[in-house]
Amino acid sequence: MFAKAEMTTERSLHFEGFTLDLDRLCLHGPSGRVDLRRKSFDVLRYLVEHAGRVVGKEELMKAVWPDVTVSDESLAQCISQVRRAISDESQRIIKTVPRRGYLMDVPISVSDVTAAGSPLATAATAEALSPKLPRPDRPSIAVLPFTNMSGELEQEYFADGIVEDIITELSRFSALFVIARNSSFQWKGKPTDVRQVGRDLGVRYVLEGSVRRAEDRIRISAQLIDAESSGHIWAEKYDHDYADIFALQDRITESVVGAIEPQILVREGRRAMRKSPTNLDAFDCCMRGVWHFYQLEPDENRQAESWLRRSIELDPTLARAHIFIARLLNWRCWSGHSDDIDRDFHAAQAAAERAVALDDRDPAGHCALAFVSLLTRQHQRALTAAQRAIELNPNFAQGYFALGETYTFMGHFAEMMDPLMRCLRLSPQDPLASVIISFIALAHYHLGNYKEALHYSERALQRRRHYVVLRTLAATLGQLGRTEEARSVLAEMEGTKPTNARAHWQASNPYLHPAHAADLLEGLRKAGLSER
Repeated sequence: MFAKAEMTTERSLHFEGFTLDLDRLCLHGPSGRVDLRRKSFDVLRYLVEHAGRVVGKEELMKAVWPDVTVSDESLAQCISQVRRAISDESQRIIKTVPRRGYLMDVPISVSDVTAAGSPLATAATAEALSPKLPRPDRPSIAVLPFTNMSGELEQEYFADGIVEDIITELSRFSALFVIARNSSFQWKGKPTDVRQVGRDLGVRYVLEGSVRRAEDRIRISAQLIDAESSGHIWAEKYDHDYADIFALQDRITESVVGAIEPQILVREGRRAMRKSPTNLDAFDCCMRGVWHFYQLEPDENRQAESWLRRSIELDPTLARAHIFIARLLNWRCWSGHSDDIDRDFHAAQAAAERAVALDDRDPAGHCALAFVSLLTRQHQRALTAAQRAIELNPNFAQGYFALGETYTFMGHFAEMMDPLMRCLRLSPQDPLASVIISFIALAHYHLGNYKEALHYSERALQRRRHYVVLRTLAATLGQLGRTEEARSVLAEMEGTKPTNARAHWQASNPYLHPAHAADLLEGLRKAGLSER
């Protein structure tokens, strides 16, 4: 009889030609074993396991010396020994971030092999033992359990609750494929390699984070990572009072979710741009079109339309392509670059209606319908569509933009402030931020708050100098009697004005009440705009 071989799991971390053996607690380099004191090894291990984010000194000392108070000098000595061991005197691998901590800034791979007396595993072996799942035909993401840095059970529940809420809210975005909680929580309490997570779950993106409480304050860190390259796409920290834990949980969830979806779509557009044009499927063509659309220039708008049309040819049922056809035609009319506004009006409306017919549960389709309904002065239809978009996804920034714009042209100037401010909170880096801010300026103009209108107009123009935003600024300066400045703005407008100025005025001012259009025109006349 033979004795049954004992199965053991050997795990190691790999970076820059070095292997951190977590079972034998030793470091191997290109020339063999590298001697490290135990605490130096623990410091290196913690930095490797948290690679890609800045680890604070306090966090690092608490992890390595959990029950002992040590000085900064002890940590500095360990860092120095680690850098000598990995030949990192130039701080290329472990960067010191002044007044914040340390950043392990290189890709990390993981070996995790179960075998009887197996030798030290390689990353390639680990990948071979873990079959790669096929990815879905849209951006895919897994939200891993957030690490509880406080060591308190109450914080464990809080951290899990945040992650569960983020998963639920991300699932509302039809453009994303989101891994269910039960699958992503398999990694709870385990050191993870995002590349392995990507392979095991078949996802392109991973969201991870940590939670720490200090007295009456709580800090949450979140990082969005590309599972293919281990590169960080987005990271943020949130510091809040702990007084109302549930309200805090909601605020964090809203902030994280609102930031992620635009970042992923921009990333997908860049990914498609790197592919050969002969090797693009319908979704890639769509994402390439979206990327061109967000450049917000006339030539880019035409390229965006070409790619989106190609996407529809490849797959006529891809609702997102129809959505962005509607949005780019709407933008073309609003920005003054359309050579046939009536034609583009009708094509935009048809595309939006087709998108909603294909996928009534996608809030982006209803949002597009709201935008084009305003162009055709169907105000109630626009309001219903914007409200439906928000109902389907309360974290959808563009839905609040559509609602705020609709309120503006319906004359509800005070009511439009909240949805537009909410839109900016949800998507602070939105490519259309200048337009969103300009509508806040326009609302203040109609409310007679000319100083506020001036402030927001100038803020919008710091991002992009759109003709319509210049128009609001000129009217505001006219009402303030600052005619010298207004003349300069009018001269800039003259250099960028639409070919068919009368048709553009009608398209970009779809007010329900003619008196509000007359109010804007009065400011322009005071600024020095001729009657013609």
